[in-house]
Amino acid sequence: MHKGLIKLWHVLLLSPITFLVVLFLGAALFLNEAIRALVAVLLWLRHGRKAHLVQEGADAVWEYKGTGNTRMVLVPLVLTQGGNLDVEHVASEIEKRIFGSPSLESTYKKLKCILATFSGYVCWKDADNFDVRNHVRRLYGNEIYTEEDVSELLSGLCQDMDDSKPQWEILIIRRFMSNI
Repeated sequence: MHKGLIKLWHVLLLSPITFLVVLFLGAALFLNEAIRALVAVLLWLRHGRKAHLVQEGADAVWEYKGTGNTRMVLVPLVLTQGGNLDVEHVASEIEKRIFGSPSLESTYKKLKCILATFSGYVCWKDADNFDVRNHVRRLYGNEIYTEEDVSELLSGLCQDMDDSKPQWEILIIRRFMSNI
């Protein structure tokens, strides 16, 4: 039985169809990587170090923009009754703790970037004049928000942003009451 499996393996490995499939897939992969290298060079010549091709396939999913699809990431920051945070405090903490830390800045570099398409390939482009304060806002008023209120509010706010800034936002909800 063991010799039969080895013989079957040799037949599959050496069959012309298998050989052609492996050859075709290898050529396609090589061609794709050669084109990506060319696009990367063109991107560098045009934008310098301010743009680079997306390396992780999952990032390319965020570039898709179609009807009914939003690319925005909204982070609600809810406070219990009596809690009080202002936009400037939250923005300065993000600058200090994330973008001010050399060990974390490279991890969160994408938060300062805009997804764009160059020659059909998705790339990260540094946002011009990035300011954290453009990504933090607060709901004012004395209204107390429940979980249902926040859910309804967020569904209305989750509209696609324009491409002039990175697609994320922190929303401070001053007065929140949990259903628990």
